[in-house]
Amino acid sequence: KQWYQRRVAITAGDEFSDDDIDVAVLDKIANTYEGYGRYTRVKVEAVEDCGDKKLVYCTRTGEAGQLCLKVSGEWYYSDISPGCFVHLVCESPASTEMEISNCSSSLLVIHPDILVSPTTISSSVRCLR
Repeated sequence: KQWYQRRVAITAGDEFSDDDIDVAVLDKIANTYEGYGRYTRVKVEAVEDCGDKKLVYCTRTGEAGQLCLKVSGEWYYSDISPGCFVHLVCESPASTEMEISNCSSSLLVIHPDILVSPTTISSSVRCLR
């Protein structure tokens, strides 16, 4: 929340009016990700395919604890295998169960240690218009 307060303070003396800054919108943006931790790194121990979803059993790195990911929707087709690492960006990183689907607000980063350039990503997607 402090990043936009600094912005307002910096722009207060310039030729532009502060009336064009919608503080309510900035509050909403700042509050959207306020509860998110940076990420949680986990190691995949086992993957169980249940037809329309996968149960991914993980161990947290750097701290004790097990985690079960219920992966469904488009995330179901992700290549998740035992032994690989994944990062979770979520609201409640301390929970023991987590839903990863098209409707959830959590994100799953598979193979986070492999860097892929934006050019490679953009060239792999086709526009079917």
